[in-house]
Amino acid sequence: YRAVRAAPGGGLPTGLAAVDRLTGGLRGVAVLAGPPAAGKTALALDAGLRLLEAEPDAGLLLATLEQPK
Repeated sequence: YRAVRAAPGGGLPTGLAAVDRLTGGLRGVAVLAGPPAAGKTALALDAGLRLLEAEPDAGLLLATLEQPK
């Protein structure tokens, strides 16, 4: 097991400094919500990939719930 440097709030770092400062890093289940076309999926994918680059043995589940128009 390789230790990952904790984000400022003690959670797992996302690799996105502004997000880590606002949230203190990821802890447990994270829910990302916002209006359509706001970049939620892109942000989640970017943070997930950065987390897995830092900690390859970590688990990641990304689920999206798109609503029909």
